[in-house]
Amino acid sequence: MKISQKFQVNQAPPLVWDALADVALVAECLPGAELTEADDGRTYKGTMKIKVGPITASFAGKAIVERDEQNFSGTVEGSGADSGSGSRAKATMRYALTPLEGGKVTEVAIEADIVLSGSLAQFGRSDIINDISARLTDAFVSNLQTRLAAGAEGSETVPSPKEIDAISLVVFVLWKRFLRFLGRLRG
Repeated sequence: MKISQKFQVNQAPPLVWDALADVALVAECLPGAELTEADDGRTYKGTMKIKVGPITASFAGKAIVERDEQNFSGTVEGSGADSGSGSRAKATMRYALTPLEGGKVTEVAIEADIVLSGSLAQFGRSDIINDISARLTDAFVSNLQTRLAAGAEGSETVPSPKEIDAISLVVFVLWKRFLRFLGRLRG
């Protein structure tokens, strides 16, 4: 499955680039993520928790990060498994930063190839995963904006994001699709 997204951060590209290099900060901004180990500055281990109804899956995994400073781009190769459900995930994500508005805003473009297997893979068989991914990206961007703004203001107290509740995301996505369907019927 392929996912392509773009988002904007209201900060200059060098600041966003440095923030994305701080894997601990990235994990703090991603709901459900926790960094558990940093090996050599490019290999990281962590967990990602997601609730699907009564099931809570906790993927333990590893990521290898490659960065191209000259082009403000990078690649993350990751894999993980949930021992409780037997689900596995493998992903390759490429990202690139582009300055906008005279360098005051940064656009981040993401392309990801994701392979899911096991009981949770059923969510990857439809385009609902794209909508869920967009909602998670929105949460990440909001948290990142808050962290970067707090750092610029010298503030230390920034709330940590909650774990992912897939049911609320799915309900939101289905409601959004239902409203689009109604709009097409009226139009």
